[in-house]
Amino acid sequence: MPSSHKKALLNFNECRTETYGKTILACTNCGLVEEKNGACRNRACVKCNNSRTQEWIDTAKRRLPKTDYYHLVFTVPTELHYIARKNQSVFYDKLLKAVGETLGAFGASPRWVQGQIGFMAVLHTWDSKLGFFPHVHVMMLGGFLNQEGEFERVQRKVIFPNNCLAKWFKTRFLNALREELGEKIPSSFWKLAWVVYTKKNFASHHNVVEYLGRYIKRIGIGASRIVKVDKGGVVFKVRHRLNRHQSEMREMSISGEEFLRRYLQHILPKGFVRLRYYGLLHPYWSASLEKIRMENGEETLEEMEEKESETKCKECEVPLVVVAKFQPWFQRREKWGRKFSIHKTRNPESEKEMKKPAHNKLIEWMSLGRHGPCEGKARAGDPPGLSFPGQALRPRSPLISTLYGRENGTRKKPTKIHK
Repeated sequence: MPSSHKKALLNFNECRTETYGKTILACTNCGLVEEKNGACRNRACVKCNNSRTQEWIDTAKRRLPKTDYYHLVFTVPTELHYIARKNQSVFYDKLLKAVGETLGAFGASPRWVQGQIGFMAVLHTWDSKLGFFPHVHVMMLGGFLNQEGEFERVQRKVIFPNNCLAKWFKTRFLNALREELGEKIPSSFWKLAWVVYTKKNFASHHNVVEYLGRYIKRIGIGASRIVKVDKGGVVFKVRHRLNRHQSEMREMSISGEEFLRRYLQHILPKGFVRLRYYGLLHPYWSASLEKIRMENGEETLEEMEEKESETKCKECEVPLVVVAKFQPWFQRREKWGRKFSIHKTRNPESEKEMKKPAHNKLIEWMSLGRHGPCEGKARAGDPPGLSFPGQALRPRSPLISTLYGRENGTRKKPTKIHK
């Protein structure tokens, strides 16, 4: 089991407990006291996902302009899934880079658009039944920044043809995998059917932000889909496809071990960034994006930040005051050196001794001989740099001298010894 899986299980078990700290809030009007335990903040945690999703939605409302958006999905054939399991970091990174390079090439072509486009890509590795299905969701602005610095909207249903996107994506992704993994990528993968499709576009800014929040910060399964958990197993809702355009939610029951196996396979490697911004949505173009918002008559970032409200009381709606705040154990303890390398005892006198230059005994031993300060006579055949007059060294066994032929500084063939 990878270390990221072990850490996730530990965080799930201790989430919303005093292990991660506690905050006590009180109302100055009615005297209501609330206690809130700390969260693990693991990106794969079901409990913490809702708060992280709401934080991202609030940030996106201040950044994304009110315009049309396109939703594209890049899928991978099932024949490549075994490569993704064994090489997760390489496979997922090359997958996102191939999507960015493909859309960047189409955006730079004057045949489709004539300016700078903007989009964000997020990696998903699951399907409705928590099976292994890596794919990439792309949310693209329904316009581009022309050479004059003005934002122009795209007035067509599909921004790029899906067949052309699939061919470019397949070529760039397989070439990148072959350069990284070598001959593990057979040539027959170029003949497989690669699917890239475009979903419906969104005209309302409110709808697109809510929809983006569900897709961008989404994990394998949400708490709302879990119906029951007991000793018999886990019952959760899955989406069953009736036909191409219709589907319905049904309940599925599996054992607890199988549920954990399916869920843990979607935990990404440590430090992997699954949400990436390109073009106008990249922080490099933040000034141009703010200019587009001002041209649309939207509020600036400063005006929206002033409207943010504090946590209020449930009964009288008065802002709560923090009475006490207890930090987690790993923040209460004093950090020394590395992040969690903590010294339990601290003595000022010992610190002064530590600051003094250490006495290197290794140099002293090398000057005395090969085996250090040991008693005995100098061995025959030792280099002159390791033996000094009056040095006491360990005597060599006559049996070893006979076997290896080191007597009187000369080397001879080993002598046979008969019992």
